[in-house]
Amino acid sequence: VLEETFEAVLKEIDDPSQQSSKDITSEQAHLALRRLALKAQHSFVVVSVAAAGSGKRERHSKKGNAPKGSDEFTQVQVWLEFLRFHVEGFPKQSDNSAAGGAVGSTSLGPSKDRGAMP
Repeated sequence: VLEETFEAVLKEIDDPSQQSSKDITSEQAHLALRRLALKAQHSFVVVSVAAAGSGKRERHSKKGNAPKGSDEFTQVQVWLEFLRFHVEGFPKQSDNSAAGGAVGSTSLGPSKDRGAMP
């Protein structure tokens, strides 16, 4: 899933000088994922408003009752969490401050402490 996250980030950044996760900072990745989340949210709202105006039902995903835009938004949120865990490390059992941590501008290459993530 982490590789999928980096692929989405690199695609969103769309800069020929940045070809791998080692070429981008965590801040750049975070901003790219936030931009993807906003696009998914916007797409969901546009589809919902159009469906409400035409009296048609919203476009739904194949997985169930959730509209397609909400699936995309949820996927980006999962990517954001994976990125945060990759940068900050997984929270320890006794660490109550793990929620809501900010992503800094650390390099996204493998950490010496954690090693490469699968």
